[in-house]
Amino acid sequence: MKGKNMKSVVGFLAGISLSSITMAETLTLQAAQEKLLAANPDLRIQREEQDKAEAQLSEARAAYWPSLDASASYQAFSKATEINIDMPAPIGGIHKTLGDKDREEYGIDLTYPLFLGGGRGQQIKARRSSVEAQGERVRAAENQTSLRLAALYYAWNQAEAARQSQESVAGFHREYADRIAKLVKGGAALPSREAAAKAKLLGAELDLRTAMDLRDSIGRASALLLGIPPESPFAFAVDNGTSNPSQGTAEKRHELSYLEKTSTSLEHQEKAIFSQKFPTVVALAGYRLANPGLSQGANSYMDYGLVGVQVKWNLFDGFKNQAQRAQTRIQRDEIRTELQRQTSSFEEAEVSAQKTLDRLKQSQEVAQAAWDAAKLALSETQAQHTHGTATDLELLDAQVLEAKSALLVRQLALQQRLATWQWRYVRGETLKFAGE
Repeated sequence: MKGKNMKSVVGFLAGISLSSITMAETLTLQAAQEKLLAANPDLRIQREEQDKAEAQLSEARAAYWPSLDASASYQAFSKATEINIDMPAPIGGIHKTLGDKDREEYGIDLTYPLFLGGGRGQQIKARRSSVEAQGERVRAAENQTSLRLAALYYAWNQAEAARQSQESVAGFHREYADRIAKLVKGGAALPSREAAAKAKLLGAELDLRTAMDLRDSIGRASALLLGIPPESPFAFAVDNGTSNPSQGTAEKRHELSYLEKTSTSLEHQEKAIFSQKFPTVVALAGYRLANPGLSQGANSYMDYGLVGVQVKWNLFDGFKNQAQRAQTRIQRDEIRTELQRQTSSFEEAEVSAQKTLDRLKQSQEVAQAAWDAAKLALSETQAQHTHGTATDLELLDAQVLEAKSALLVRQLALQQRLATWQWRYVRGETLKFAGE
């Protein structure tokens, strides 16, 4: 009866595992990346920042367009305009009131800056570099998030491989416990052996439950990254780890390109600030309709046009311009220092990633040899067990050893695939999980 209960427990755990994957939304790494790039809120924020930078570039370009302004004004005075001229006798004085006590004027003006010290061009260059920098920042964020997704994907697959292996191990323990129970029932074994077999089976079942919990925990973290609701079943497609990603073309890290283009933007910004020390020349053409117009004594509307040029030159601003340029220059120097630091860090990371990849390849060769030996040992033990020259416990040990050796080979293959993506990432490649 107890043996049947143990079978039920193992079967129940296996059933939960299989049904959870069957009912879940299953995603390949490629499909998961497509979903990630489309729905991740952090990436959306970065793209919105890029849209903002493009709008700022459009604003800078608008400085080359003329400005068209309409105006209207009305003024009322307590007295009308008067002319008082005292003349010698016999002419006497002239005292006359001109017009009304109010004035209204309507106008339209077209202004265009002829010269602003070169600041407009520098502002456009600064904004264009800022747009390019933000584009590199978006691509860097996409790459970083994609690598994080790959890490979760392969961690999930390793956990699923461990669950499958532990499910097999639990089955081996169940078969062993059943055989020992029959021996005890027939009086060929002591009850203590049955108790020990049951204890091992329960331990295997607990390990199976732990493996399932780990896989599901990684799945929940992956669903959160992909924007999948927590209550929705989710699972990655199983990766057998039989091939490695093909090598792409190494590029400059997007993080470094972002810093370089940001530095260039600040350099143009500093030049734009310096241009404020030059005079500005603005041309004006306008049309007016006023009552009174240019004739102060009139009491009717008059229209007239006007043209002009205004030259303005700030001779002293309390060293404000100098301070602004100093702030921009210091910020640019900070960016360049960070660029040097990250360049060195990425070079070290590439060397480290290559060493990790080489180590995993060597480990996989050793693990494969160990698995081959475990398979041979299991085959011989099974033959010996059939002829009665190997015990049930020896068969169980051989089965467990072969299962664990197979798991190690599979997990190392998955780790090698992830390490390959990490190596490609630190080389500056854009990660695209096509066909994964």
